[in-house]
Amino acid sequence: MWTRTSRWPEPDANAVGHRWAVDLIPSVDSVSQGPPPGTSTAHHDCRAEYLRLCVIVSYTMPRTITLRPKGSKTLARLEQRAKLTRVPKTALADRYVEEGLAMDSYPGIVFRDGPSGRRSAVIGGPDVWEVIQVFLAEDRNTKATSENLNLRPGLIEAALAYYADNQEAIDEWIEANHIMMDEAAAAFDRQQAIKRA
Repeated sequence: MWTRTSRWPEPDANAVGHRWAVDLIPSVDSVSQGPPPGTSTAHHDCRAEYLRLCVIVSYTMPRTITLRPKGSKTLARLEQRAKLTRVPKTALADRYVEEGLAMDSYPGIVFRDGPSGRRSAVIGGPDVWEVIQVFLAEDRNTKATSENLNLRPGLIEAALAYYADNQEAIDEWIEANHIMMDEAAAAFDRQQAIKRA
């Protein structure tokens, strides 16, 4: 029989993994029987008075913050917006915090809703993924991209700065647009083929 002598917090679904040393004290019988269930023979040493195992456990990290609006109108507006968008109030507050930090970090970048979901864009201009798509098509020429989109060079730079730190998400938007365009072209060809038949 093996006895656990150390204790650790219960695991949580949102926990962070850490390594903990766990002392297992074997009884006389267990030394002759081999290692405890679930452990390999590599960890078992019958010559030792105790067996120290290194196992992966987890614990919950406090990640909550308290919002204290300056006035009751702020909370009321948040609740109203949550009802209109059908998004939980806490999730909506999280989104505002993340997007607010992003707009502070990347001046010229805003966020807007659309049929395909919420995405980043430049002020008074197209989505960031559209700017990047043109930038790549223009051989990464900032001036040519600015002229093509009729945007100030500063907004192109803002889109590039955001893209540098969020490349995976923007590339997914570009790929999704390519797929939609291919599907639309295929549908158009099918319609034309029917008309010619």
